[in-house]
Amino acid sequence: MKSSKIFSGLAVLSFLASIMSSMVAPYISIPAMLLVASIANPVQGVVGLDPSSDVSALTNYVGKFDKKLISQMLNSLDIADDIYVMRGLKSDHHLPKFTAENGLRPLNTNVEENSGTERSYSNRTIEMKGGMKVFKIIPEDLRDSFMSEMLEPNAKEIPFSQFVWQKEFEKLASELNDNNYLSDFNADASDYSATATYSSGDFVNFNEDIYEANQATSAGESPTSASAKWDLRNATSTVTGLGTIIADEITASNITAVATGAITSSNAYDKVIEVFRSLPDAVRNSSSAELRCYVSTNTMDKYLDQIETDFGNGNIADLPENKSGWRTVRKTEGKLKIKACSWMGSSSRIIVSPYKNLRMGTNELSDTNKVGKMVQTLHGYKAITKWLWGFQIADLDVIAVNDQA
Repeated sequence: MKSSKIFSGLAVLSFLASIMSSMVAPYISIPAMLLVASIANPVQGVVGLDPSSDVSALTNYVGKFDKKLISQMLNSLDIADDIYVMRGLKSDHHLPKFTAENGLRPLNTNVEENSGTERSYSNRTIEMKGGMKVFKIIPEDLRDSFMSEMLEPNAKEIPFSQFVWQKEFEKLASELNDNNYLSDFNADASDYSATATYSSGDFVNFNEDIYEANQATSAGESPTSASAKWDLRNATSTVTGLGTIIADEITASNITAVATGAITSSNAYDKVIEVFRSLPDAVRNSSSAELRCYVSTNTMDKYLDQIETDFGNGNIADLPENKSGWRTVRKTEGKLKIKACSWMGSSSRIIVSPYKNLRMGTNELSDTNKVGKMVQTLHGYKAITKWLWGFQIADLDVIAVNDQA
């Protein structure tokens, strides 16, 4: 008799649970008997194990703020603070250059034509390329990790949607910042062929990943069967970075690099001055040109070592002028400022150029810049974020670099 009453009570609860479940769907999906178990034994907090509410919170947040997150990501890059950013570029963008030619001569009423061309036009192009990252989110993984220490006992959902996505995009920003300088666009690499041989420096698409051969390979030596001969290059194949552009232009004899040799703690400052003085006088003496010197953190350390040795460390001119970190370089009449650039990695390159000459293009307003295609899985969901970006030097005539990569 007693057991039949219990069964009858559970049946009623089951019926009520099915009604409640249908009322809240599709926002939260709670199986009827699971809800019964939770009501019957609330101490166990069974509902707290259901990830659907966590998935809903995470997807709702990123769905609402995806453009803001991507915009913050692109603008938080150190390189976005250091060089000129062109926003709203939906496709490849030309950077035109106008050059007036020489023609000065003595007054002569018999001459009515110049002796050469009057002017010339040219342009360089920011090639906008797409990047992406796939996210796989399983709420239980978050519970079992560092977040478990921040959750209340029997918590029913993760109240850290903003925090989760902020950290995801901070990590992505770090990847972009650390990989852009020497990136070389190879997303269009040919598919790997088992019958082909490859040389060092060749790129292939192998199972939708981009690989570069680091030595010669024989037929059939794939990134799987001969992994030591291949390097994964997904992160550095999305775009052509400034370091690669500079190296290519030096090879093409469009930029003449100053032969500084190795940069050390006893010559770094001297080499910066040497590169600065290789600029055309018109650029150095321009009152409107904001000249900047871009170096890696490693080179900056050596620069400061020589500054301290040669000039002492008590002069305010050696300190950053503001939070942006730019310092005025001595013996440049206050025209040149220098900064350690995290995006240059361990490069020994010294780059001196007017501020707006180095360009970064983004398209923060485009539908391409979004977190989309959120696909619910058995335990969570997958999502993908996409964006457009590109780099270029607007005018090769007003940039000076040294011969160190």
